[in-house]
Amino acid sequence: MNINSFIVKQGFRQLNISPASLKQFEIAGAMSDVDGKGFPFDLIQLNAPMITRGLLNFAVLQMNRNWVYPFWVHRQLDPASPSYIPRSQNPLLINVTHRNWTALGSPLGYHEAIVDPRGLVTPLPREWSVDVWLATSEGILFASLSEPIDQRFDSAAPYVKTCFSFRNM
Repeated sequence: MNINSFIVKQGFRQLNISPASLKQFEIAGAMSDVDGKGFPFDLIQLNAPMITRGLLNFAVLQMNRNWVYPFWVHRQLDPASPSYIPRSQNPLLINVTHRNWTALGSPLGYHEAIVDPRGLVTPLPREWSVDVWLATSEGILFASLSEPIDQRFDSAAPYVKTCFSFRNM
């Protein structure tokens, strides 16, 4: 056992990870052993932000069940949706079904924004998204809950135009 594997094993023990889980981690390390280095810890570093966000999404959802969430959350948690993902014992809530975003940027630009199928905008990479809603005397319109949606891309600007109907709410 190399020093990295030893440190991870001790860390798992401090976190009271079950012996069965520790054994599975050891097996994964043995199966992925490259050049005698053991488990590829680069994978942990690369996936840590995604895992952390998945845990945060899961925790927020448990505490705030009455919030209006982005389109993908509603679809993945709705058993009637074709995008439904059974959660069971999975402590992560990650968008795995609706990753069909439109990227907006310019050839000389450093950053590009992304727009989801309901108009949710993420202006900077790996940062918070901006959602909109409309309150009228008839009620509140949430784009993430609207059907049908018409979304068009204008390459001259560039911008994405998302249209939805209040009458269908």
